Amino acid sequence: MSSEARKMRRKMRSMMPHLSNENADAVRKSIDGLVEARRRQTEEVSAKVYQRLSVEMRERVTPEVMGDMFVLFLAWLRDKKGYGAKRLPEAAESLEDYISGIYEAKITRNDIISSIKDECGVDIAAVFEKILKEKGALSA
Repeated sequence: MSSEARKMRRKMRSMMPHLSNENADAVRKSIDGLVEARRRQTEEVSAKVYQRLSVEMRERVTPEVMGDMFVLFLAWLRDKKGYGAKRLPEAAESLEDYISGIYEAKITRNDIISSIKDECGVDIAAVFEKILKEKGALSA
């Protein structure tokens, strides 16, 4: 039961303390139904907004920007992590799947950020924001 449903039930109990158990159960079921309908409606709206934002992102993030990010990361792997003729092509191929997934709205940037934070304890969004602030690209 959601906190919203609990709040609504408490409010109903305080407003109608004389309800029988049978009537109280009916009220609880009605409240649960309303909360569920509201949750479904919120999910539907969220899905529509996400789809619209996904389209806007594809329009805003040009293939050139995605290409630049791709090249920078591969250069970093080569220069800082010693990837060479064997591992670098494997990494490039694997990255293509992620880029396609983001571009086709199968996975989001936030999905990746959350996964890395949960699994590795690294908040890459905060790290990136810190770098941008240090470089003056974001206001502090």
